[in-house]
Amino acid sequence: MSKFFIVNVGSESRKYALYQNGERVFSVHFEKENGKLIVELVGATEEKKEVSQKEFENSAEYVVNELLSCRLIGNKSEISAVGFRVVAPGSYFSLHKIIDGEYLKKLETAKEQAPLHINPMLAEIKALGQILPGVPIVGVSDSAFHDSMPDRARHYGIPKNTAEELDIFRFGYHGISFESVVGKIKNMNGGNLPEKIIICHLGGELIYPKNSVMIWTKWRIILILNAGF
Repeated sequence: MSKFFIVNVGSESRKYALYQNGERVFSVHFEKENGKLIVELVGATEEKKEVSQKEFENSAEYVVNELLSCRLIGNKSEISAVGFRVVAPGSYFSLHKIIDGEYLKKLETAKEQAPLHINPMLAEIKALGQILPGVPIVGVSDSAFHDSMPDRARHYGIPKNTAEELDIFRFGYHGISFESVVGKIKNMNGGNLPEKIIICHLGGELIYPKNSVMIWTKWRIILILNAGF
């Protein structure tokens, strides 16, 4: 019986879920609401309550303890793997990979480019390594869905050698969300995706998949310069 622990960490919120044989059986959402720290738990029942700053900061441990107390897992070793959503710039992070020492070093290097996303991810990955020792953690790339984009959409209007040297390409994000939407549309349409379709994500991105292949994304690179503030 496969059990996968899914983790999605943002700068202000944290989401967790347990999937058993492909079905979601438990989910938890931590967020700040009206100046309070709130956790919402959805399993056999639904519950929403206030948590302390310490519980919020140690949310992964909080959730694993909930899984144990609800007997959704008998022990931590029942978790087959952790799926961890990774939002990070660069070709290295455009594919799903096992998170190991090299992966963590790459994240450390990339955090200067995207500190808002990467700093919380690094802290959470390290915490999970201590909470679930021996359980593999898979970095689920939020850009992998866009990997099939043709060069004309992937490249910016800069010299090719500069793009390759500095690894500046249009990678696209929100891919996990888009892939889920595409799957749902196919299920509603006899297993087929309409030849021409535009999909919108409220986080600020549009994509254009054609014949189930990614063709274009609106996402643009944002250059952060040291402007002294």
